[in-house]
Amino acid sequence: MTIILFVLLLATSYLLLTTPVSAQCPVCIVTVGGGMLLADRLGIDDFLVSLWISGLNVAISFWLATKIKNRFFGNPIILSILMYATTLSYFIFTQQTGSPANTILGLDKIIFGQT
Repeated sequence: MTIILFVLLLATSYLLLTTPVSAQCPVCIVTVGGGMLLADRLGIDDFLVSLWISGLNVAISFWLATKIKNRFFGNPIILSILMYATTLSYFIFTQQTGSPANTILGLDKIIFGQT
């Protein structure tokens, strides 16, 4: 009984006493971007690199949303969708997608990882 009470008290204090933080610092974002370039050069699978690119896009969108004062473009969800579309259009335009040998579950690894 005391263990359940302790866990309940701990969970309640965690929910009531924590403060929100913003953990998208520009230095961390640039570091992740450099790590992705290095991972691609080392031959790490496109699926894993595209997952990191997608995470980087979301981090940049949430960081950028705090800087933009516009009501529409200041929304991190809208910025994430724009970054997603821009990144996919870049990969398609530079013909990095579409290889039949680079698929997972019948979909291109880069598109699958981004989505």
